[in-house]
Amino acid sequence: MDNTNIAKSFQPQKELNPKIWEEVDGEYKMNPNVRKGLLKVASSFYDTIKVEFLMDDVILTGSLANYNWSQYSDFDLHLLVDFDQFKKSEHEVLKNLFDSKKLLYNLKHTIKIKNYPVEVYVQDIDENHTSGGVYSLMYDKWLVEPQSLDVKVDETEIISKSKHWMDKIDTLEKNVKTLSLEKGKELISKLKDQLKNYRKSGLEKDEMSLENLVYKFLRRRGYLEKLIDLPNELETKKLSVEKEMIESKE
Repeated sequence: MDNTNIAKSFQPQKELNPKIWEEVDGEYKMNPNVRKGLLKVASSFYDTIKVEFLMDDVILTGSLANYNWSQYSDFDLHLLVDFDQFKKSEHEVLKNLFDSKKLLYNLKHTIKIKNYPVEVYVQDIDENHTSGGVYSLMYDKWLVEPQSLDVKVDETEIISKSKHWMDKIDTLEKNVKTLSLEKGKELISKLKDQLKNYRKSGLEKDEMSLENLVYKFLRRRGYLEKLIDLPNELETKKLSVEKEMIESKE
């Protein structure tokens, strides 16, 4: 995947994605067929959770609800839930359950609408969420209407900062296999936290911040997936070595 093309994809568009949005009386409204398809996905995801709860809304957020969409975008579909409907003691367990169900659903279902993947997520209404565009699918209206982005993205800077993080991940991948399982997982977790905080610091400034764009660059280059998969790969390798040692003694 070409670094330059990925960096260019962050340049803002002059209009919202025409495959998804239609201009009605000078305002953007979601294509009815797209809205129907997304609501169907939300309903399908809800059915897999096997826990009854009231949804406050189903929203579209992220780049496809803004002017920074590109060929790499996906539908960022969130089910809004008021956690106060649950017992306080259940909040942490349910949050973990929803996250697990999200991962399983996104892994098992390769859903595309207008050739863009759909990613689902359960969001607490009190959760801090930063986005320049938020559209309510239930009520078919903007909750946060996006504004055209009059910014010039520094592609060279994005590539330079991204290479810094890619080098760190590559180095960790290479060296972590020589460490104990516990130490390896500790270093992986530490780098994940560093990257998470790096992005968070950018989102506190702006969705088009360098930090957030670098994070997206890493995701599009497959480096986030590599970092997430590292603990499983490390554990598998260690277990395989132990198995070989046991078999050699028999």
